[in-house]
Amino acid sequence: MLRAQSLCRAGPDAAFARQSLHPHQFGTQQAFRPIERLRWEPASDISEKIVDRLELWAQQDRENLRPHAQHAPVAMPSGLTPHQQHCVEPLVHIADFIGDPWPERIRSAITHIFAADICDNYSTVTPLLSDIRDFFATKGNPEFMLTRDLLAHLHSLEERSWKNWKSGRAMTPHALAHELRPLHIHSCLDWNSAEPARGYRYETFLAAWDLYLPAPGHSAISSTEKLVTEALPSATPEMPDLTLPSVRNSQSVREISILA
Repeated sequence: MLRAQSLCRAGPDAAFARQSLHPHQFGTQQAFRPIERLRWEPASDISEKIVDRLELWAQQDRENLRPHAQHAPVAMPSGLTPHQQHCVEPLVHIADFIGDPWPERIRSAITHIFAADICDNYSTVTPLLSDIRDFFATKGNPEFMLTRDLLAHLHSLEERSWKNWKSGRAMTPHALAHELRPLHIHSCLDWNSAEPARGYRYETFLAAWDLYLPAPGHSAISSTEKLVTEALPSATPEMPDLTLPSVRNSQSVREISILA
């Protein structure tokens, strides 16, 4: 890649930079252009040229970028998981290195991208986490919960879909693991029991509970909902309370059907 500053301000590739990165490309007129099917061959020809330029720029500016990689960028968007922050840090460093207006634009884009992902998963993740937290609480918040015991509780909740998860079949250990994996929650073996069996550790849920759920007895406005409403104020519906006590209220059931 060419030097970051020359890429955006001067030199023979300035036209490429202005054409590819100019702010007007993100305006409302662009958003309503007809969508064309992606053709691999033409797209690969264009992308290979971009990759070549990026590689050249990285080689030439390696020493300038190295000091930035020694620490996290300042003013990172709030609400990111450690994995999400690790993924976007290089992009934020490059934006800061190039200068205005890219630091602000990149941070705003990151917030919107991850907020959209939260909206997609909210209606499943939130009630699942809430029901799991409730079950841990009824058992005195043990350090470890067997998967079979957790699923037995989930299947007993008539208001939920866990007993009729896919094609009328109850949620399986594999399906539960699939839903929890994006939250960095993984099952493990309990070697302390007479017969080692898989289950989940209490501590692995804490970060997700804090992000997606209100504290017990508090308002249902979680940090996740706050992130979504701030990032997408005009496009995101108000998130209903999907914890089980609220779902058992008929008004909340109607809200969920509207959201679905």
